[in-house]
Amino acid sequence: MLDSASAFVVWDLGQVLPIRAVSVQGDANDSYAIGVSDDGTTWKPLWTAEPVRASGMRMRSSSSLEAAGRYVKLTASGGDGRFSVAEVGVWSQVPSPFPSSLVAMEGTPLRDDASQRMLVLVAVTAVFLWINHRDASWKRKLLGVVPLGFAGYLAVKLAEMWPLDSHILTMLRATVAAIAVVAVVRTYFPGKTTQPNIRWTTATLALLALLSLGCYYNFGTPQFRDHAKDRPTLVHPWDMRVYFPLVKYFDELRFDGLYLASLAAYLDNNPNVTEGSIGNVRLRDLNTNDMKVASNVMPDIRGIRDRFTPERWEMFRKDMKYFQDLMGPGGYLGSLRDHGGNATPVWILSAYPLWAWSSASELTLTLTALLDPLLLLAMLVVVGRTFGWRTAFITAIVFGTTDLSRFGSNLMGSTLRLDWMVAVGFGACALYKKKWATGGALLAYAGLIRGFPALATLFVAAPVAIWFIDWVRSKNLPDGQREKLLTAFRRDRMPFVRIAAGAVPCVVLLFALSSAVFGYQASWGNWFYKISIHQDKPNVNHVGLRNIMSYESEHTGDKVLRRELSEPWTDWQTYQLTALERRKPLFLASILLFTGIAVAACRKRQYHQAALMGMMLIPVYFYPANYYCHYVFLLPMLAANRKSTSPNTSTSTSTRLFGWVATVLLAMSVALYYTLSERQTDVLYTHQSYVILAGFLLILAPMAYSAWRKELDPLRRRLTGYFAKS
Repeated sequence: MLDSASAFVVWDLGQVLPIRAVSVQGDANDSYAIGVSDDGTTWKPLWTAEPVRASGMRMRSSSSLEAAGRYVKLTASGGDGRFSVAEVGVWSQVPSPFPSSLVAMEGTPLRDDASQRMLVLVAVTAVFLWINHRDASWKRKLLGVVPLGFAGYLAVKLAEMWPLDSHILTMLRATVAAIAVVAVVRTYFPGKTTQPNIRWTTATLALLALLSLGCYYNFGTPQFRDHAKDRPTLVHPWDMRVYFPLVKYFDELRFDGLYLASLAAYLDNNPNVTEGSIGNVRLRDLNTNDMKVASNVMPDIRGIRDRFTPERWEMFRKDMKYFQDLMGPGGYLGSLRDHGGNATPVWILSAYPLWAWSSASELTLTLTALLDPLLLLAMLVVVGRTFGWRTAFITAIVFGTTDLSRFGSNLMGSTLRLDWMVAVGFGACALYKKKWATGGALLAYAGLIRGFPALATLFVAAPVAIWFIDWVRSKNLPDGQREKLLTAFRRDRMPFVRIAAGAVPCVVLLFALSSAVFGYQASWGNWFYKISIHQDKPNVNHVGLRNIMSYESEHTGDKVLRRELSEPWTDWQTYQLTALERRKPLFLASILLFTGIAVAACRKRQYHQAALMGMMLIPVYFYPANYYCHYVFLLPMLAANRKSTSPNTSTSTSTRLFGWVATVLLAMSVALYYTLSERQTDVLYTHQSYVILAGFLLILAPMAYSAWRKELDPLRRRLTGYFAKS
């Protein structure tokens, strides 16, 4: 099956051969074009299987061809935009009879073979890591060649399948995460009899970290194709067609004009296209978040040009022509149904120097897209120097193996989409190193450029709030103990004050600067409004507590979708809102429960830990798109410090806690693989919501218990005694 009109299949015949006949069995209402090439780069049209008046899969053929080539390429077009092909036959000599039946051959599908090799690699590596303890003989250590051999065995198969499709990459992510789980458990939960061979487990984590980063970045293989140039491109067109013009032309577009101006530019760039011919194009009204058709907003499309000077409009028109050529007319017009740019005015101000004086081009957008991997690598180095390299390796593994960032693709090829997560990571490192003001400013900056991370800044106050609770509870303590508690607070309050001294000026300065440059109402006023309407309506790929509370198995998308509407998901959205309203008491109680556990877990914790616990409440308080939850890769730092990550102290509570947090996060990556077998999108992200919240609860609950263990132990003993008597 071809996923879209831009998809294709290429076969290598091994050498240049004559081609006299071709047959294709595919959907009756689609066109299937066959091209040939001697070098796999330059293609010549050979024959096209035209649509036929029938239904289902139909055979079409030609036996009067005179051509030759080594490579054969199949592409699809027309019809309903959904393409299926069962058989393709190419002959050097016309058989008799023609078309003849193709011989069915038994074999193991490549995906199944690769999957089996991955499972074997996990099992072999797990056995090796477990039997190779610190005092193992040299013969046992030599067994390391076995998992290496199976890794090579898998690499051979992956090389046959290159370039790897998203399904194989997802399997590889799960494999890496599963092996990492074994390495972490072996390192931090060694058992009573044998101590792990730290060199082996650390080397395994380092290798997996590199492999994970390769998985995220598709091992350098572009995710998209340049429609006009008919070749792969590193640019993420669906993301950059929104954020590049939003930044460069924010004075004119604001948060409401992008799609209107995109259609106006489309009319100018295509003189053969009339207003009537695009009247049925669907686009999202960014003022209301509703879907509309172009004919209903044509006066607004005409009027959007008035926001531009003639010179600026000419620049905008040319930039949009680049994106139209890049995406093709179908992709360009189809992108108008997205939700527009949701970045804050501070983010727009930060990105402005990158694009303000440059035209949209593959070179410009490829170069600026390099900022994200460079920022990520810099953060991983800082994490390694701050918390230890094992923490950095595990952070990198979670980054590359979690599938939360994917919605058909990840954000490879986008610009400044990891910046807020990197800022939180840098901020956590700064707080751990007691650079209080710097840490506070970094956390505040993260909140200013994406909104959600403001919880990290707010939760820094949680340890102080817990101290106040302890102070109130200490009334019955002797004066000496109360004095010690007060002395500890006086000692620890200055870091909080310094964190605030870094965060507050950062917020005030950047808020004022962005308001001065863009105008408050045009920037922040409209941004707050846009985010409010964006949160109001259910969205298919959003995750979190709200997603779970709104789910009803009888009202999933496949059962209530109405494709004849301008917004096919209208009924689904109505059912979601109705279910949420009906379960509102349970929804609010769940929010309070998560909040209580997170605040309780902050007791006697360091400030960087409190900040990261605040991040864990993002899918509880908010309704984020799936890719925003990619920040889970920062959470290994939640229980990390120099002592806790050292296997030499593997019996300590802090070390076991770090191992537990890392194990849960990596297990989440494995679990996410199984959610992707669900084909219905809204159900898939409901399953992912369960994985996220269950994982967060498994992390927060033990941390809360350990923080209040002395107070809870008497209750635990009483309950144990009660059930023992029963």
